[in-house]
Amino acid sequence: MDKNASPAVSDELQLHHRKAEKAQTILKGDCAFYQQSGSDTCIITVDLGKVLFVPTLTHYDMYYMRQLSVYNFSVHIADTNEAFMCVWNETEASRGSYEIMSCLLKVLNSNVTEKEKLNIWCDNCTGQNKNREAIFLMLFSTSIGLFTEITMKILVSGHSYLPNDRYFAQIDRRRRLEKCFVPEDIEQLIRDTRSIRPYKVVKMKPRHFLNLQRAADSLISTTKLSISTLSQIRVTKDNPGYVFFKKSHSDIEDWQKIKVLKKNISGDQIKNVQIFGQESTPELNEAKKQNLRAMIPYLHSPEHREFYQKLTE
Repeated sequence: MDKNASPAVSDELQLHHRKAEKAQTILKGDCAFYQQSGSDTCIITVDLGKVLFVPTLTHYDMYYMRQLSVYNFSVHIADTNEAFMCVWNETEASRGSYEIMSCLLKVLNSNVTEKEKLNIWCDNCTGQNKNREAIFLMLFSTSIGLFTEITMKILVSGHSYLPNDRYFAQIDRRRRLEKCFVPEDIEQLIRDTRSIRPYKVVKMKPRHFLNLQRAADSLISTTKLSISTLSQIRVTKDNPGYVFFKKSHSDIEDWQKIKVLKKNISGDQIKNVQIFGQESTPELNEAKKQNLRAMIPYLHSPEHREFYQKLTE
């Protein structure tokens, strides 16, 4: 703490740290409590790792050149200590809100648990987690009976350490020892990182990314919800179209409730909504294409050269 900070600033900073510590304590308590026999709630933590780049080349000409971005979204299942890694590259999809929620929905649809309730712990990133697409996904998942109740719990900004961060660190250490030339090499590296309970790689293809933004725009409005200010968000199957929320992790604070369905929209329409795939896949800009073409002569494998030739046509 800054010794020169004013009393008001110091008090505010101390309060911030207390809130962060409380959230971390609750996260650990949730993981321990709901792992017990007879629990009806599955705990997961989710996070997007840092961008990984291919190809790995050490020639000095490559130092300032743009590489292909590979994304890795992690879902940790606290009940079993399993970890799913959803992997895709920048030509297949971006890494915005609907892409992240598409990854989460794909994992949740893979029978990760038989429990009827779900708690999702995540960081405070509005672009990835605290957004309308996440609210829609929660409403949709409960409406189709995937879970009877879903609660999203958000850690405090700057103090959002999750089990996923440990996994990303392990992958990063392994990455320093191995060269990856194409996205498939990244996928294999992730599989090989952990010998006990290996990470389960979920290869995300363009068809797996759903336009949840379009579905959300047509059915719900979250303007009055002020999502960015919330610490807990809950939806239940028995209250279709309603969102319960808290602005803290305090047991004393009462849950508030708000209807997010647009006018003349019913809960059944959430259940029966047609969710379309993404309208288009991203394209590499010409500058990046030129850089990737320049790397091709340094690749020894014909398969790797062919991959980048097709990618930059």
